[in-house]
Amino acid sequence: MFFKKFAFLFIVFFVSSVGYATPASEIVDKLNNIKSMQANFTQITYDNYGKPVQTSTGKMMMVRPGRFRWHVLKPIPQLIIANNVKMWIFDPDLEQVTIRHFDVENSDAPALLLSQPDQSVELNYEVSLSSNKADGLKWYQLLAKKEDAMFEKIQLGFKSDSIQQMRLSDHLGHTTQISFDKIEFNKTISANYFNFKPKAGIDVIDETK
Repeated sequence: MFFKKFAFLFIVFFVSSVGYATPASEIVDKLNNIKSMQANFTQITYDNYGKPVQTSTGKMMMVRPGRFRWHVLKPIPQLIIANNVKMWIFDPDLEQVTIRHFDVENSDAPALLLSQPDQSVELNYEVSLSSNKADGLKWYQLLAKKEDAMFEKIQLGFKSDSIQQMRLSDHLGHTTQISFDKIEFNKTISANYFNFKPKAGIDVIDETK
């Protein structure tokens, strides 16, 4: 499912910034200031003709490093949780949870950008500022250097130091836009949100064994 590909995006928005101000160092600095985040989200996926084909809404949480909770509420509930060791993908309609090792080091996903040291930004992406200012946001455009990267282009829209939107484009021409609202940064979030204990009757597929 396309959703599962970009869910990793919300694992960690945390890197460190060094050197003079370039688009890459600017975005690294902004992301580094986010120690935790919780928000509502609206996610729209467009096909290669620019037609919206799927819209979902939900709530997300993340805490540095490597802990996130991505909860789709509508139209089809799904919960993805990671705690920097394991990742759970729970599908309530199927009454099934899949458990995987959380290995961002070997994951071909934008989480590599958001959870690794600052050098990974310029190592994996060409970073530039977008000329699109119609929405009042400052957009950073990241073009993947690897031809086999999951997303060929990632765009991050900021209002001051607050991330407001993300846009992900794959090699097939599909684009996913994620908009955040009711955002809270750098507040304490209980570690209990980043663990999952299946209830009785849930089918467990444990890929960590």
